[in-house]
Amino acid sequence: MKVAFRLAKTSGPIGRVIGWLTGKYCHVEMVFGSLDDANIPEQIFVWISADWEGIRATMDITGNPDKWDFVDLAGTYHKGYTCYRWCRSQIGVKYDFLGLFSFILGWLGVREDPRLFYCPEFCAKALVVAGVIEPVMGKISPTRLYNILIKRIG
Repeated sequence: MKVAFRLAKTSGPIGRVIGWLTGKYCHVEMVFGSLDDANIPEQIFVWISADWEGIRATMDITGNPDKWDFVDLAGTYHKGYTCYRWCRSQIGVKYDFLGLFSFILGWLGVREDPRLFYCPEFCAKALVVAGVIEPVMGKISPTRLYNILIKRIG
């Protein structure tokens, strides 16, 4: 199981703004592979993420792999299937646009919908459900999730 972080500088205008506001990264995806997680039926890799269309799964990386940094959670392989099952159960959930911009608009009292996810929130929740990380307090950006994972695998 891996977590892929999209480098903001390699993204389009919206991704660059997100990176400028929150740090180095603008998007996050969960990556599951049959080579890493023996219980996962799909072959090669499955990418699961929240994007503009909602929670979706694909068999390919979004864009060029050189535009991503990866955090390999190999030491948590036994939790991979739990994480994978939860991610799959969320496919079709709509994207949380207000949540994405809540760190910008929070001072205006914007409240996000707890039934929806934006990308780092989705990935963080998946990792919490699987017992990889502790629940994250406050708003989470791609860069903040990256820092949490790096500290965790230290």
